Amino acid sequence: MDMLAEQIAKHMEYFGFQIERRESKKEGAPSYYVARSEEHGTYRIVQQAPYFVLLTIGIHSNREPSPEMAEFMNELNAKLLVCRAWYEKAEKGVVVLFEAPYMGLYKKDLFSEFFDHVRSDRRAMRTAGDCEKIFSNKE
Repeated sequence: MDMLAEQIAKHMEYFGFQIERRESKKEGAPSYYVARSEEHGTYRIVQQAPYFVLLTIGIHSNREPSPEMAEFMNELNAKLLVCRAWYEKAEKGVVVLFEAPYMGLYKKDLFSEFFDHVRSDRRAMRTAGDCEKIFSNKE
């Protein structure tokens, strides 16, 4: 059922990610993979349809939502190549989410290029404007 997600998880495992398959707690929701790496963060890999997978990564900030965050995210989204980014209120602060759809068949070279773009989009946030000032956990 989730062959594409499994192929992507194996690809990421080859590059040093630790992979864990999890069952969704929501009834009817698909199982998913969690790919963890000290260097690249933690991704969630969910197959939504036969040839459609979503890669999602969340980054926590203790900062409370602000108009500056919303403006920053709007400007960031205009610059991203494959991801869309937004933030959600957390118990304390916010979680910035990056989500990228991968569609089609798994091909090693194609997925490698796609994943390079995902990582580039994540770097774009850290290097854009006042990111450090707006989202930094340092008080």
